[in-house]
Amino acid sequence: QRNPRVIGVFAGGTTVKADIHVDAHGKPYALRPITGSRDQLPKFYAAVADEVMRGLPEVLLAEHLQLPDVVENMKAEALRVQADQLLDQCSKAEHDCPGALDAIKLLSAAVQRDSGAWRLILMLGHAQTQAGKNAEALVSLEKARDLIKQDADSGSQIPIPDQVQALNLLGDNYRSTEKYDQAESAYDESLRLDPSQAEIHGSKALAFQFSDQRLKALESVLEGLKMPAPDATAKSLHESAKSIVGALQASEYKDAEASLEQALHDGIPVSNEYGLLATRTCERLFQAEWTPESRRMV
Repeated sequence: QRNPRVIGVFAGGTTVKADIHVDAHGKPYALRPITGSRDQLPKFYAAVADEVMRGLPEVLLAEHLQLPDVVENMKAEALRVQADQLLDQCSKAEHDCPGALDAIKLLSAAVQRDSGAWRLILMLGHAQTQAGKNAEALVSLEKARDLIKQDADSGSQIPIPDQVQALNLLGDNYRSTEKYDQAESAYDESLRLDPSQAEIHGSKALAFQFSDQRLKALESVLEGLKMPAPDATAKSLHESAKSIVGALQASEYKDAEASLEQALHDGIPVSNEYGLLATRTCERLFQAEWTPESRRMV
């Protein structure tokens, strides 16, 4: 039940004003007041109707998200808090999270109030990433990166985790939009700031793999496997390594074998990946024409 309620206040002879509220389930939401002239009442009433039509979607959103007011009446910090709660409902790997779409609406309004706040813009880029809006996310994240650099150049201390988050999100969105060189650069800068991120070596490996640089992808995964990491991260890196080995071209087998042998020598547990490569090498030999030379190789 949503009932627009207009209270007309006439003052000053020729001036007319309407304070507009929309009652939704007993809760009034204030819209913009409309001021007009008595001698142009049709125009005034049209403006009131337009404001009601404009404001109803805002009321619906406020009801849907259980906001204390319509978005345009809320301060940037209140919008940020509400958006943060919505993004907490999205898993890290999710790229079509419904809550992220609502968070985008709130954060876009917050950024309009403070267009120089890199934290808000970074958060907006994060929400756009979780909603699968990669091109839009890149616009936000590149702006956040530039504002972070400006603050750092002016002497502000920017927390390393914030810089790393911006760079990793940039890398992910560059990769998703097939800008693989830029993705690699973003991941490299992130790893320079925080070398302990084993999972980012896996992200970087994906950029290499998608750009058909399989040997570099394998090297990147092996770098990640050198580091202490949670079991889930290590499992993901091993799965990436097996995928890369499975995609290798025959001309890449020798270099891949050398990399895996060195990894084993360094104590990295890649015996399964090494065995997979050995199997693929043997399969290729069996499939080849049986010449005296190929028999000697076996």
